[in-house]
Amino acid sequence: MAEGFDLAQVIEELRRRRQGPSASDIDEWQSLLADPFARVALRALAGDTVDRMAEMLTAESELVSVVARAIGQFSGRGWASSFAMPVDVYPRALQLHDQGGSWVEVEALLEAGWAESVSLDRLAARVGILGAADDDLREIAQHRARLIEKAWAHHANGSYEASIPNVLAQIDGITHDATTSPQETNGRSFFSLHGRRKAEVVDDEALAGINEALPIVRKWFSTEYAATATGGTPNRHGVLHGRELTYDTRTNSTKCFVLLLAVWEWANRKLAAEADRRRVDRYQAHAGSDDLDENGWRLDRRGFTDTRLALKNLDLAQTTYHRLHGNYATIDELAADTVARTLLQGATDLTVHIDGDSWWACRQSESGWTFAIGRTHTSGPWYFDDANPPTAGPPAAGWRTNDDGNWSGDCHW
Repeated sequence: MAEGFDLAQVIEELRRRRQGPSASDIDEWQSLLADPFARVALRALAGDTVDRMAEMLTAESELVSVVARAIGQFSGRGWASSFAMPVDVYPRALQLHDQGGSWVEVEALLEAGWAESVSLDRLAARVGILGAADDDLREIAQHRARLIEKAWAHHANGSYEASIPNVLAQIDGITHDATTSPQETNGRSFFSLHGRRKAEVVDDEALAGINEALPIVRKWFSTEYAATATGGTPNRHGVLHGRELTYDTRTNSTKCFVLLLAVWEWANRKLAAEADRRRVDRYQAHAGSDDLDENGWRLDRRGFTDTRLALKNLDLAQTTYHRLHGNYATIDELAADTVARTLLQGATDLTVHIDGDSWWACRQSESGWTFAIGRTHTSGPWYFDDANPPTAGPPAAGWRTNDDGNWSGDCHW
């Protein structure tokens, strides 16, 4: 970290600004952005991760410097860093190291700290959402999640010879997916240290991606083996090519899952952006088309997500209003009600049709396809979608009680 830099002071100053830092606030600290750790902190504080980052970095007066020291000290031993680090254990591990404790003792303490954390046993669920806005990426992620669940089960029952190779393979696979693009069709490898095969893992949007974190951990995991050995590390080349024969320990398995979590943190935003790029490309490719996919669902899905969300928010607002007041309301009445207005989330341009204790409303999407939602006095919600708006509310022709087909996910191409 930069000499004389007090990250705790920066964080405290930014937290005092009730609405979070503005662009001018960030400019005030521009000189500090040369430091990678500070850059991650400031950008995190400017977004939705302020509480998580603040909790991690300001829980104790000296925790900022402790976390920075821990990254520098333990990355070289294969311990990856992420926003999900159980930071309470790292000061104790550093203290033990400073007092002359052996690496076996220090790493046993780190392993125990991660074992008490809930971060690793939820990894499969996190991996399962990588690139979820795109069908192809989501299917890949769900298969990866299935394998990681199996790996975690192996870890839990002590079958480290099975958990470690599985996790190492998924780390490399996720990295290839995250670095694949129209220009880089095969992506790049996490564990490669050479040329064009080597993935760029430096990324100042993630704690895992600072120079002192993933790049250093990668070197530890990727040293090439010249001969079969019993060094006791989960070296990727040694494990997967049968050149390391004593890798199967709980600490090594924990390190691999910790690395997977850090790679997930680094890859998540990249795969989300790739999913969005694919979705935009498909929108453009199918714009104006009346073609259907193999399920009979529309290929031109422009505006489907926003339209459906507005109608579902309306349904939530109507249901809440009915519970509070005993009747359904017009859009103006909903907009005038504090609770209902909040639930509407700004969708006040809808026309609500009320018939006694029933209601329905419709909206046309950007593609021209119409969606509608409603309830009767005995059932609901009801769903409708068609080229033309409904002429009557549910349960008239065209209405259904399931939200499948065009009412389901926005990526069925």
